[in-house]
Amino acid sequence: GMYNVDEKRIYLLGFSNGGQMAFRCAVEMSDVLAAVVENAASTSDDVTRPTARNIPVAFQFGNEDDRFFSSPASLADFEKGLTAPYFQRVIQSHTGTFHYVTEPTFSGDTNTVRIATFASTTAGESRTFNIVMVKGLGHAYPNGVNHWMKGAERHWDWLKQFSLP
Repeated sequence: GMYNVDEKRIYLLGFSNGGQMAFRCAVEMSDVLAAVVENAASTSDDVTRPTARNIPVAFQFGNEDDRFFSSPASLADFEKGLTAPYFQRVIQSHTGTFHYVTEPTFSGDTNTVRIATFASTTAGESRTFNIVMVKGLGHAYPNGVNHWMKGAERHWDWLKQFSLP
């Protein structure tokens, strides 16, 4: 072929409606994609789906995203905020579909980024489902110019650790 592609290291990242598409692709192309990042949108379905394999997924959004919040949300309330119906549907669809635990561990800080990490239910697997809330981010992909975070660098650092079996 014309390009040298490592077929075990194909990733997908989507923003807004593309974030919803990224979830759909994670489900329907889990045998092709090594990992997926959904930005500023995800599935709101609470129905689990059969997949070819369990895939690592990250779902990122900003605390100032007007698609989720009417006013900026506090990163200090991140844990409590995940109990809201929309986020519960996102959690249930991902943990059920891709077999993650339903109780996350939390990391990060209230000045930059808070992360809820859901571990694999299969012992010894390093894949995760992460929900990431970014401070100061509206409904935009953080590119280092429109926001302090350089999303592509952060996402690549996370994605590149995964490959297909």
